Amino acid sequence: MERENQAGVMADYVFSKRTDVYGQLVYRQRQGIAPAYISGNSGVSSKDHQVVTCVGIRYRF
Repeated sequence: MERENQAGVMADYVFSKRTDVYGQLVYRQRQGIAPAYISGNSGVSSKDHQVVTCVGIRYRF
């Protein structure tokens, strides 16, 4: 029997009218035949779980 769990959180902090920072964390665990894979990631995990993080600064012109 396969079982999957996935959780994610994202935050955005505005410094000014045109500048903000953001961060995202996604965790996925899969028990069964196939390894864990989070869509948009560069590859499949070699284990039964996978973590993806993203941090950035956005400036609007």
